[in-house]
Amino acid sequence: MFWLEGDAAPPAQSAVSELVSNLESQIGVQLFDRTERYPKLTPAGADARTVVGNVAVLKARAKGISGGLEPELRRCGCALSY
Repeated sequence: MFWLEGDAAPPAQSAVSELVSNLESQIGVQLFDRTERYPKLTPAGADARTVVGNVAVLKARAKGISGGLEPELRRCGCALSY
């Protein structure tokens, strides 16, 4: 579903639809409401979007930590804040 700027072109819409459908099947949750002309995120889809964003931030922070750019994260049992 995501591509890098250096990639030749974004994936075709049918490929994206297939990836989303496969993901929905794997996790057993519908991420998009497709009853209207344009799909809309379901509440589960909105939550998934937040989780994906948090994972991206966590990956960037971990990379910064491994490169010595950020202090180490400490286990605190609290939500991440940005």
